[in-house]
Amino acid sequence: MKTENGYLVAADSYQDIQPLNNSIVFFLSGIMHEVLPISCPSKLFADSRFTINGWLRRA
Repeated sequence: MKTENGYLVAADSYQDIQPLNNSIVFFLSGIMHEVLPISCPSKLFADSRFTINGWLRRA
């Protein structure tokens, strides 16, 4: 996504990152990003998506 005239619009390019078990993705907080819905056919809690959010800051 990108900003045009104060609105978010689709970017000219993007990268899909496929979810893998026991994986983590780091990116700068200023980078536009989108989290898409998932489906969990088993409906089991352990099979769901989990998110941890945090920030690192230099003093």
